[in-house]
Amino acid sequence: MPLSPHALGFRARDRHRLRKALETTAEARLFRRIQAVWLAAEGKQPPEVAEITALGLRSVYRLVARYLKSHRVEDLAEKPRPGRPPEVPGLTGAQILRELRRSPLNLGYRTNVWPIASTSATNAPSGFGRCGNG
Repeated sequence: MPLSPHALGFRARDRHRLRKALETTAEARLFRRIQAVWLAAEGKQPPEVAEITALGLRSVYRLVARYLKSHRVEDLAEKPRPGRPPEVPGLTGAQILRELRRSPLNLGYRTNVWPIASTSATNAPSGFGRCGNG
């Protein structure tokens, strides 16, 4: 027999706290995580939560357990991932423009124009994407 939200460890204020977080969260991945825990707090069973949120069943169990450990919505946020850093400290807009003025042919490309994906930072609202000192 499925356990009730109370039997799982949800408190009276958890549903309200999670609902409020859903209303104020702008980041899609965090929204799905909060939504999964909120649905569990509302009494939905893990397979149904997984189907609604498009998360894996193991992820649903893990997120609910993480939340119930502290009852803090902040604990549902993603941890930093290893890999390439999202920005280059110290890179300026002038440096980017100088590099974009160089010929791709001189750098080993088989074209004399930059591919669109390579120049997408110049179309960012700030003019230079995620530069450290732009």
